[in-house]
Amino acid sequence: MSYYKKRNCEPRPCNICGTLFTPSHGNMRLCPDCREKFSKNRGRDFGTVRYEGPSNVIEYEQKLLRRNVENYRDTIVAIGYADRQRAATLRLVGRVNTEL
Repeated sequence: MSYYKKRNCEPRPCNICGTLFTPSHGNMRLCPDCREKFSKNRGRDFGTVRYEGPSNVIEYEQKLLRRNVENYRDTIVAIGYADRQRAATLRLVGRVNTEL
């Protein structure tokens, strides 16, 4: 015995192939055939995923480097960083008594 009622949804067209199908719930947008292809191949069968490699790799890498440098926000000043960290640690520890 099922506690859930099956919703009677009206037939609707598939978003990919356009064929009419009756969805089993209100959120379905793909017919069963397209859903199977889309989930197994992640959309490669439909031609929705396209990748074209760069024609000039050096120019492409330079463009990526420029974009990453622009987006990178460096908050650590590297010059003298080790000395500043050492001094901060020694301030936290305090003076060590070396007398016997």
